[in-house]
Amino acid sequence: MIHHPLSSRLGGWATAHLTPALKIEILGFADESRAPIWRSPEETVLGHWQYDEIVRLTLVRNGQYYTMESLYIDGGRKFEPVLYQEFEGYSIIRPKEEGHGEYWMISSMSSLVLMNKENKSFGIARRIGRDAP
Repeated sequence: MIHHPLSSRLGGWATAHLTPALKIEILGFADESRAPIWRSPEETVLGHWQYDEIVRLTLVRNGQYYTMESLYIDGGRKFEPVLYQEFEGYSIIRPKEEGHGEYWMISSMSSLVLMNKENKSFGIARRIGRDAP
């Protein structure tokens, strides 16, 4: 199998399988997943990021509560309550339910950096779209 990322603001890729006939598939977000999610007036989108071309992340604030929304290439969605804090000039976003000790950090370049429990980066999501500061 050959995997080739396509240039797209929302993510996409192509695969080619030789088994023995050649089968090419162009994959990306479905049109319905591009539709905006209805938001209450109390909700503020703090940012949108694209990670690994297969998931789009959105950080939302509703009063004192925060949620990280994940939209996957296959149309799946995940809404995860998170804790948001400012620390030494960075924004730190941790899942409310402790998992593997992983967390997100918003860098000075507005990228969303995935960190492990040893505080080492192992993934970067690029900021996309226009957002509130």
